[in-house]
Amino acid sequence: MVLAAPTLPRGIRVLRMAGWAAFPFALALALFADLAYPWLAPVTVLLMVSLNAFYFTAMQGMGEQLTLTTDGFRLGAQRSAPTVRWVHVTDFMGAHIGPFRAIRMSEGGEWQDPKTVPNVIFYRLNRALVKPKKTLMHRLTGLMYFDGLIRNTFGVPTQQLMQAMRSCQRLALEAEGPPLRSPRPGDAATVTNPEP
Repeated sequence: MVLAAPTLPRGIRVLRMAGWAAFPFALALALFADLAYPWLAPVTVLLMVSLNAFYFTAMQGMGEQLTLTTDGFRLGAQRSAPTVRWVHVTDFMGAHIGPFRAIRMSEGGEWQDPKTVPNVIFYRLNRALVKPKKTLMHRLTGLMYFDGLIRNTFGVPTQQLMQAMRSCQRLALEAEGPPLRSPRPGDAATVTNPEP
């Protein structure tokens, strides 16, 4: 199953990366270029924080295509995007991330603030089985316990998407997991080493 999400055109994505690369230099230049104006530093900081908040709010509606398969899920439209296998995922958690705060999604039966509708799903991988690849952005945003996030811009409630992902994971674990009982005679042929 493929869930499409609104994305930025390639040219805008390149411009966005160039803007982020120029941001610290522009901030330093604005703060220290001309010290004769004492009001320049606070106005620059206020303007930069406002631009960041506007940017973050505008990017809330952007996401990546999510492909769910029987084996796992893939974020991104490219076939080369890495696939996360269901059997490697140990935890899912829904949350609401806004410009200035982040709140964990309540579990079933708990009260949910209607103003903080969950908009992302965090996932954690079994680090004994797979070494997660952390990008610089993951490290800068403090994504340490969880290994990735899925921004829900698919038009599906986050709770339903997370339940569907947990169901896929349960089915994959049942298909690959070892049997819960010892094999009975006749279930499978046993292999023994012949005596030399």
